[in-house]
Amino acid sequence: MPIRYPMVAWGALGVVATAAWFVTATRLMRIWGFSDAAPAIGLIAAVIVALTLWHWAATDRTQRALAVLRCPRCSQAIETRHEHARPGGVGSGLQSWTCDHCGYLHSESLTCAECAV
Repeated sequence: MPIRYPMVAWGALGVVATAAWFVTATRLMRIWGFSDAAPAIGLIAAVIVALTLWHWAATDRTQRALAVLRCPRCSQAIETRHEHARPGGVGSGLQSWTCDHCGYLHSESLTCAECAV
């Protein structure tokens, strides 16, 4: 079974960053005179950092899967479709990825070189 290096890297970054922000927030609260609330505020800071890194990792994983035309949910092949921008510069282009196997749908605003300006 291959090791997923990007996920290991995100996990290591998450552990280090979460611990660092917990310690930093706790110390700052103690310095500023909020000794009773320091652990709770440190925990809140750590949770926020952990959730932010989790969101970044999930977005990274989704973008990597879409780049190789694989569904982020089920790893089946996906279909792409691009709708060009309308003439006269009205609106922007739209790129869509769909998976017939699990029903995954993802769309992003994307204007290509061939889109009407």
